This record gives sequence, C-alpha cells and structure tokens, in this order.
Amino acid sequence: MPENGMRPSIPAIAVLVGVLLALGSTLGTVAGPLPPAPPVKHYDPLP
Repeated sequence: MPENGMRPSIPAIAVLVGVLLALGSTLGTVAGPLPPAPPVKHYDPLP
C-alpha cells in the first residue's frame, strides 16, 4: 500500500490532535501560576 502524501491518514490526524492537546495542556499548566492578562479597555468615542 503506497503512501499517499496528498491525503492525510486518520492515524496521522489523531496523532496531530493528540500533540495539539498535549501542547495546549502544557501551555495551560505553565501559564497557570502567571497572573491573568489585564482586561482590554474599550474607550467610547463619545464622552
């Protein structure tokens, strides 16, 4: 069964999703102790 580079296989997609989830959880764990970013202030043009 030759490899088809044009069409990603299901296992490749599953691995990619797994890596993305692992990266997301790692970033979430690293950013956990950090203080939250200050909220963006929206200035109204009218007084």
